[in-house]
Amino acid sequence: MKRTLLVFLLVNLILSACAPVSAPMPTPAPSATLLPTATTAPTSTATPTSTPTATPTVTPTPIPTIQVGNLSLPDPRVTNPELFDLRNPNAPIPQFVNAMKMAGIEITAEQVAQGITYEALKDKDGNPFVVAVYNLAPSLFPEKYRDLAGPIPLMIAKKSGNGKWSWKENVLKDSDITIGFSGWYPDNISVIETQADRLLSAWEFIFDNYNPPILTQAGYNFQHTDNIVRIAQTHGLKLRAQDLLYGIPKFIEEGQYTNDQLLGFIEKHIRTVVGRYKGKVDQWSVANEVMQPWNDASFLYNRFGPGNLKWLELAFRTAHEVDPEATLILNDTGIEFLTTPPRWRSHYVDMFYELVRNLNQKGAPIDAVGFQMHLYAEDYTDQQKLEAAIQSFKKNVQRFRELGVEVIITEWDVRLGALKNYPSEERALLQARIYGRFLRAAIESGITDVTFFSVNDEDSWLENPNFSGSMADINNDPCLFSNKKPKFSYYAVLRTLTYTVWL
Repeated sequence: MKRTLLVFLLVNLILSACAPVSAPMPTPAPSATLLPTATTAPTSTATPTSTPTATPTVTPTPIPTIQVGNLSLPDPRVTNPELFDLRNPNAPIPQFVNAMKMAGIEITAEQVAQGITYEALKDKDGNPFVVAVYNLAPSLFPEKYRDLAGPIPLMIAKKSGNGKWSWKENVLKDSDITIGFSGWYPDNISVIETQADRLLSAWEFIFDNYNPPILTQAGYNFQHTDNIVRIAQTHGLKLRAQDLLYGIPKFIEEGQYTNDQLLGFIEKHIRTVVGRYKGKVDQWSVANEVMQPWNDASFLYNRFGPGNLKWLELAFRTAHEVDPEATLILNDTGIEFLTTPPRWRSHYVDMFYELVRNLNQKGAPIDAVGFQMHLYAEDYTDQQKLEAAIQSFKKNVQRFRELGVEVIITEWDVRLGALKNYPSEERALLQARIYGRFLRAAIESGITDVTFFSVNDEDSWLENPNFSGSMADINNDPCLFSNKKPKFSYYAVLRTLTYTVWL
């Protein structure tokens, strides 16, 4: 029994130890009524100011540059890819390749694009510019014409007013020389505007082109000349009017007029025309070919007599009085050489020189002598003859400049008609040499104004019998362009202007 009780107690202890411990019960809170709590007025919370999120600055992609000497400038292949377009026939490289092909020089557009190099030059004022050039290797030329090898500057970079460099196609008017063209025909004006500074109005301002004529009470009809002036202004071109006294109307020549009456006609004509266009025409060719025997231009010279230059003095004095800011020119043809080729009368050159000298002594305000350089390529097939002619030309320019007048090339072309049996490639090479060499001589002699007579071969006066009569020949091909495409002659001129203008 005692043992049984002990066992029972032991089991109870064991079970009590194994039972879970109960959590203590919370003491219930005393029951109470809650008093009302004073309500606090809401505190006004300031509206947070929205801070704009800054837009991340986009870093512009830097334009790749090229280093030319100590100059760093944009890479034209990136900034001006149109200049390297090989499929556009009007882009610089295809035009150049086409001109070379016409001269018998076989190069591809790809070769030119890959062979472009860069040269840093300076203009006459010391301002830097850079040209992209393709070097024509001597091996591309027949041995006789290897002097034409060398760099052709196809593109040019100059600094603008803001100091930034910009690239463009290199053209004739990018030089320091004033470049002009005649032949403003509407389909040529885009070429003239691109290439030139000046438009030459070759015959529009002469006596004969005003109708009714100056003796009638009705006065002048300015419709045509107004149009010429408007074209020049629209396209931002300077204008030379050539010529005021040329082609005397038949009614004057055949009429019974005294010398005093003729002087009155001259003065009226110049006052009327120059007065109307003062400030719109910057150069007046006052008289042209005044002693030439083959046209009406010599009528006044013959009528007054070689020793009486009153009519010519009057013309220049009147033009200067009406438009004192304009350049006044006495123009003539066949006067460019001190020693002339056989076709010209050598005494005529001296006669013209004496005419200018006498007018200067009388105080006539002649600012410049105009050379009409209509050259014949057959005179220069021999290179020694070419160099002799160039020396004669330079000496003659110097002779006139010593009189105190400038020399302007007012008309220029190089006809090839007599060489029609030459291979077309050689004709192109010879013409390029003549243009390039004479232009260099002109620049070295101080000539700063050059006008080419017509743009295209096809509309040249030398291929139109209405202008040049028996001299007209479709083989003359005298110009820098054919069908508005540049010839090798153009590139010879472009190179000369680029590399010698600052001498």
